[in-house]
Amino acid sequence: MTDANDSKDLVIIALKQRIGELVQNYEYAVATLRADLTNLDRINKQLVQKLNPVPEVKKEFPSVSEILEEKNV
Repeated sequence: MTDANDSKDLVIIALKQRIGELVQNYEYAVATLRADLTNLDRINKQLVQKLNPVPEVKKEFPSVSEILEEKNV
């Protein structure tokens, strides 16, 4: 009976190791794909900017007092 238990334990250990290897390969593949997507997104943004240059847009709106000053009110 000990030999049967030992062989079962060995099979379980081997399966755990194989599962660990598969998970590690999967995580590596996902990390590589994410890095590739990030790089492609950066390249895409650069190409879009070169092909369709957009003037810089003012991101803040003027205050009411600034508007009134411009209109000399």
